[in-house]
Amino acid sequence: MPPIRVTLKLADEDVGHLTALMEQAIKSAASLSESEIRAAAVRTIETTRSSKAPDYVLERIENLELATRIMDDPDWKVPPGARTRIVTALSYFSNPVDLIPDSVPGLGFLDDTIMIELLTRDLRHEIAGFRDFLRYRERALDGGERRQKRIENCRKRLRARIQERQHRDADRTPWAIRRLFGSR
Repeated sequence: MPPIRVTLKLADEDVGHLTALMEQAIKSAASLSESEIRAAAVRTIETTRSSKAPDYVLERIENLELATRIMDDPDWKVPPGARTRIVTALSYFSNPVDLIPDSVPGLGFLDDTIMIELLTRDLRHEIAGFRDFLRYRERALDGGERRQKRIENCRKRLRARIQERQHRDADRTPWAIRRLFGSR
């Protein structure tokens, strides 16, 4: 049987409900450190990968993983503003209360998947830049100071590209996404 494709179109009311859930998660995560929030997101990734999560979830979990890796990469050096947006977005995954319990077959990860999708849209330039950076760094084989200098130059170019794209898209980002992931 061919797979079934389902497309969701969220109305303002739906996004408002998700925004309220995100705001609740941010409030409950306010007492947590950045490392605790990151650890909760990593647990979500590990739990999802070890469970029998549907493919539509597993296809998106990589973006959540990249968001957590961005924070730790010593060569990437994520700027404070982007770091705050990432931590804010990851706050959702530190909240033990799910809209839909993960144990519900086929649909239990739907709320997490929607939040990952929203996170990915907000952080799309950061995630794309980081992916490009990882590919570049992997190819930069010769060692030493010269390699580090080339990696640093690549990071600076990608950072400039990210800022340019974020500035260009600022007026096109839906208000709900800006509200969801704007600040911690």
